Amino acid sequence: MDLGSLYTNVLPNLLVKNVAKTIKESKAIKLYISNIMTEPGQTDNYTISDHIKVIHSHVGRGIIDYCLADTADLIPEYVRKYNMEGSDVVELDSSKVTSQGIKVIKRDLACIESGAIRHNSDKVAKVIMELIGNELKFKDLQNDTEYLLIESVLKSQNKYIAKLEKQSKKQKEVAKRATDKVKHDKKRAKSKFATKYQERVKSIQNADTQTLENRKRAEEIAKMEAKLKKKN
Repeated sequence: MDLGSLYTNVLPNLLVKNVAKTIKESKAIKLYISNIMTEPGQTDNYTISDHIKVIHSHVGRGIIDYCLADTADLIPEYVRKYNMEGSDVVELDSSKVTSQGIKVIKRDLACIESGAIRHNSDKVAKVIMELIGNELKFKDLQNDTEYLLIESVLKSQNKYIAKLEKQSKKQKEVAKRATDKVKHDKKRAKSKFATKYQERVKSIQNADTQTLENRKRAEEIAKMEAKLKKKN
């Protein structure tokens, strides 16, 4: 099952006559790829199990065997960008997903494309090939042409993904250094200001305190003089 907007992409396709029925009756592996981020106004505060519950409520159970969920360490700056637009990371509540009879596959899938958080298509393809390969292996079809082809592709795919992960790691390190620098510069600027103007600030604070005390004394003296006038 392809990822996309729950209410405007996934469900409309499943509600087409006989589509859900055909998927359920198929012996193929049914994989649901969960969204990484929620959609403002549509899936606010939805967890992964909430997404699946909505699908089940419309087309019934038996349409999903596996759920592929992202567990990548997302760069905070990009998450904040989505937060400002009313979107947030979809929470993975594994126990509630498995309670619906679905196996959860956790993988580092997210990447940044053109400043947006996206699924890495190569990593998703790798998971799908692994699932098919495991299914063939379970059926004792290791010598089957399809299995051998998948194993061959996976070997080259693993090398390519290893390169991607190195690039992703560097990207996160660069983003972290940039964030740390901004925090350090702010702290340094604040410390520099505090040191330079510390005595002046103290002087102003002391002057304000003294002014208040003098005002209180003047008010007390005025009250005493008023009382004396009344007695006389």
